[in-house]
Amino acid sequence: MLMSRKIFNELRGFDEDYLIFSEDVDYCFRAQKAGYRILYYPYIEVIHTINLSKNTSSIKIHYQRHRSMWIYYYKHLLRNPLLAMVVFIVISLRFLFTTPSVLFHFLRKSLSFKKSTLYFVNLIYRIIFTAIT
Repeated sequence: MLMSRKIFNELRGFDEDYLIFSEDVDYCFRAQKAGYRILYYPYIEVIHTINLSKNTSSIKIHYQRHRSMWIYYYKHLLRNPLLAMVVFIVISLRFLFTTPSVLFHFLRKSLSFKKSTLYFVNLIYRIIFTAIT
């Protein structure tokens, strides 16, 4: 993401309400709203050499991702209180239904469970989840 210091300061930088996700999307939204043009060049690749979220549990990261979705929606797209309630419920349900998968991934990486046991538990979860939805 490239930007001039002047525009960055004019837009008051990144919003600190976002802890780890969506701050770039929020910044671009505010820049476009202020009349600046946003360009996307899909052929540039960025490699993070230091992964600050590596020391954070995957559940916390998963929670922050969904929290950021809600903050972004609340700040920029909230028009109707009833629709806001529906969006909040949908984001919450997405968090709840995807959390077991994140937990399984975390357990597989960090604990000494046999892969076959985790595979079986994950398979059961997926069967139940697809039957519900």
